[in-house]
Amino acid sequence: MSGRNASRRERAVGYVRVSRVAGRDGDSFISPDVQRDTIDALATGKRLRVVDVIEDLDQSGGKDDRPGFQRAIELVERGKVDVIVCAKLNRFARNARGAIDAIERVERAGGRVILGDCDVDPSTPTGKLVRGFLFLVAEWELDVARESWATAKSVALANGKKLSTVAPIGYAFDESHRLVVDDQTADAVRELFRLRAAGAGAGELVGVLAERTGRTYYPQSIGHIIGNRAYVGEVVYGNAVKVGAHTPIVTETEWLAAQREPRKRLKRTGTKSLLSGIVRCSGCDRPMGLDRSGDVPIYRCPRIAGRPCPAPASIACAGVDELVADAVLAWAHAEQLDEQPVDAGDDDELIALRELERRQVDALETFAITSADLKLDAGAVEKGLAARQEALRDTRERLADLEDSDTSAAVRTSLRELWPELDTGERRRLIGSVVDVVLVDRRIPGKRAAVVERVTLPDWLAPFASTPAPDAE
Repeated sequence: MSGRNASRRERAVGYVRVSRVAGRDGDSFISPDVQRDTIDALATGKRLRVVDVIEDLDQSGGKDDRPGFQRAIELVERGKVDVIVCAKLNRFARNARGAIDAIERVERAGGRVILGDCDVDPSTPTGKLVRGFLFLVAEWELDVARESWATAKSVALANGKKLSTVAPIGYAFDESHRLVVDDQTADAVRELFRLRAAGAGAGELVGVLAERTGRTYYPQSIGHIIGNRAYVGEVVYGNAVKVGAHTPIVTETEWLAAQREPRKRLKRTGTKSLLSGIVRCSGCDRPMGLDRSGDVPIYRCPRIAGRPCPAPASIACAGVDELVADAVLAWAHAEQLDEQPVDAGDDDELIALRELERRQVDALETFAITSADLKLDAGAVEKGLAARQEALRDTRERLADLEDSDTSAAVRTSLRELWPELDTGERRRLIGSVVDVVLVDRRIPGKRAAVVERVTLPDWLAPFASTPAPDAE
């Protein structure tokens, strides 16, 4: 190894997470600044060069789809950084299965994860076991916190307290945080229910509320008000209901008369978009979402609240899908990769065995992770693992024998010939195996630019892009 390469400092991205920001302070609140200081200290001690710090604010560690969390992993997968550094294990995740899956993604990409309070070597069996156990503890702590919170809510519900910080219009809170009728606005609520039962629309009801209360309301608020069971004296929390918690403003009959059948929404069929997870907004580098609310499907910048995009982009799916697909097919043909032998088909027994193997692998992993929660003794856990491993070995032996004896014919076909037969998911997986990111620029107002002018392909793929018609968005 040359002196230059030996002295190269690994690139790191710091990851900061806070479950809930609003109203929290004190020693129990691990602020972003404290986490950043810990990340800097860890990076200095490990001789890492921190190139970015990503924050997930108001994000639970029990969720895997946190935007910052996924972006940090993707930076490793795209070769932008080598290491993810997090101040504490429970800031990285509180979901054992999701945490292990995320770390495996990072390690498959050649990266690693450093956790400030879990300084173990995961390359050893013992280190991997300790790390997995600590993630289980973090998940357990989250479950305990949720249970305590649910208990507190249940006690409040049993005492007839409203589980909200804002009283519904028509009510106010007393000293015990119970709802009491507000004489100044209760008549407006009664009028609202009467008019709704008579067929009045949301626009008319907004005007009545504004006139009677002096406050501004929006048409979307009407449905929430009319559907609120607080007005018949109930307090609702999840599936639990406290009847007679406070004085009702309307009767059950009046409440039912004002309800309307919800409008049935058209069911969207089909799979996800072709470039889901691949196409990104160039203004913020976030994955673009699929918007099907208009006449044509559109990829749209997610515009995450609190993290504005300087140049949010949107583009019709059809044009960018066609551009990328055609470019990948042209590249594969030029590289002599598109003519491949294709299995003529597997018999039913082979397909069934492969599905059985997949289920047995899932069952084995689930048992290994959750056995601690089952409170089984060591002997029971060992027997359970052994039985599942034996069943998996038997299935794999049968599968190997069948695959060795399989005489299914193989034919050669070009990718272009096979492409029309693939569904959207299969096409997306094929494109995703060679293309990590496609960036979309914001459209310049008044300019009808071709799709290829707004889309940035990887350098190696760009020469194979054709020039389709202007964007039809």
